Amino acid sequence: MLAKRKKEDLLYRRPSAALEQGGSFFVPGLEGTKLRTGAAAVLSVGLLLNRILSPGEPVSSQYVSEALGVFSCLIVFAQSAAQNRVDAEAAEDALRAAFAARLKERQEYAESLTPLAAERTRWVATTLLKTTPARAAVWVGADGTVLARCGRFPEPTGIDPPPMAPVDAQALRALFADMPVAMVDFDVLSGSGSVPPAPLPRNAVSALLCRCGGEARDAGILAIASEQPAAFSERHSQWLQDCARLLAR
Repeated sequence: MLAKRKKEDLLYRRPSAALEQGGSFFVPGLEGTKLRTGAAAVLSVGLLLNRILSPGEPVSSQYVSEALGVFSCLIVFAQSAAQNRVDAEAAEDALRAAFAARLKERQEYAESLTPLAAERTRWVATTLLKTTPARAAVWVGADGTVLARCGRFPEPTGIDPPPMAPVDAQALRALFADMPVAMVDFDVLSGSGSVPPAPLPRNAVSALLCRCGGEARDAGILAIASEQPAAFSERHSQWLQDCARLLAR
């Protein structure tokens, strides 16, 4: 078996096959479909020069050979374009997977919650995370106490407060503008917008918030957040209000 493998390694592999199949033959700068695309481009130029520099009127056999050559080059270009698109989608999927791997799944509840309230909160958070585009759900009391924190959150940094530390409830209430529900887009990706206030995840791009425990200005707040811009709709708003009424019982 070892002798056979060594014999196969000594065989010459054409460059494109070696690059596509991971062989030992490697041409720096010609990864992926670059080699095929370059070869097709050279052949296309050769066909054009052959037609321009050919003396006299071309015979039918030359027409056929040129047509076959052009058709083959077009196939190579189409294959390269399709492969580049597949590779780009795979790279995006890998990037999203790597980003998701850095987000930590959390199920944290305040010790002040009764077992029944904690179970009800767990059900509400799970329902919201499964039925909406939200990646995180938080429940904040009227005094700024974080009662629940569920979903995916970025790994904490040295400047982040403790996950369940009290927060500034007024900063969250300021997002409502005298409305019972607030839909907010945080333009954190471009760096020109506001940063989500704690305890919302710092990577949140959009959030949906509603008062929990009455319509008073000092009521608690139930919020869900997503990494997608404008992720929530009026239907999600109604669901969030229904869940807030359930928690306020």
